[in-house]
Amino acid sequence: MAEKRRSLMCCAHDQTFPAAHVPLPREAHRAATPLELFFDLCFVVAVAQAGAELVHAVAEDHAGTGVANYAMVFFAIWWAWMNFTWFASAYDNDDVLYRVVTLVQIAGVLILAAGVSRAFVEHDFLVVYLGYVVMRLALVFQWLRAARHATDPAERTMCRRYAGGVLLCQVGWLGLVLAPEPARPWVFLVMALAELSVPLYAERAGTSAWHAHHIAERYGLFTLIVLGETVAAATVAVKSGIVENDALDELLPIAAGGLLLVFAAWWVYFVVPAHDRLDLQPPGLPVGVRALSDPHVGRRHRGGPGDRRRAGRGRGARLHALRLRRRDDPVGPLPAPRVAAAPATSRSAPPSSSSCRSRRSRS
Repeated sequence: MAEKRRSLMCCAHDQTFPAAHVPLPREAHRAATPLELFFDLCFVVAVAQAGAELVHAVAEDHAGTGVANYAMVFFAIWWAWMNFTWFASAYDNDDVLYRVVTLVQIAGVLILAAGVSRAFVEHDFLVVYLGYVVMRLALVFQWLRAARHATDPAERTMCRRYAGGVLLCQVGWLGLVLAPEPARPWVFLVMALAELSVPLYAERAGTSAWHAHHIAERYGLFTLIVLGETVAAATVAVKSGIVENDALDELLPIAAGGLLLVFAAWWVYFVVPAHDRLDLQPPGLPVGVRALSDPHVGRRHRGGPGDRRRAGRGRGARLHALRLRRRDDPVGPLPAPRVAAAPATSRSAPPSSSSCRSRRSRS
């Protein structure tokens, strides 16, 4: 505790960006934070709202329209969640500003959830669009903040490309609100492809770092929450069928089949540790598109000489660049191999005073 107080006092004069503890791709004991778990729970509220409206649409014999609306709403939820998850894996420092901007994204998804019913019933996507824009503009701010404190030119360009690409897409999404109803599926298709192309364009300048075990845990937790919502919805449906129609003999086979599907989905998703396969992936967000549907993807090993050079350079750049305070490591000093891998100039770069520099060198 005394050491923690001394470390805070030595950097107290740096009011904007205190001493950094930026997450590294090989950081030990990296796990999902309470803020990330809260983030997931709020996003699943929106997923549950979309699922409930899809059920009503199918029950009213509007399956085609319901599936189309569900696809548009779910894409907005999924893509905003995934973009934040990969950003956080590389740049989560857990300081006050980072937390506030993340909470703004949570507010955005709740706004989106409030407009789901209106989108399904009245085909009015204005509230959904506003909620999505709130989430995406908050992420643009986070990318610009990362770019501002990046010392590596390639990393700075990558962050700016992410911010610019996401911002331009929000202008394009306005067409989903203004276009006539028959044209909206085509607007959605074009803009979804545009959103998916932003990471491919941004990471041509440089690759973002991410923690394989952290990413695997985040996807796994979100999958578990969605599966839990599925079980809860099925339970309510079976209960309603029993109370209103007294059809237990007809519902039991359907309920058993649905439960087996949920069990099978869990089994297939977690049968192989995803982080082992993610370690074989090239750096960057584009692999995330494949990882949601197939957590066992693998293409090439990142342990080659070129990859090691890029990983070392990225570690040093992030340690010196962001200078954003992350939570203190609860397990003590950082592992020696990781510290040795970072360039000496980056590891000992002075944040604000000689005492801070000596503290960071020891850690």
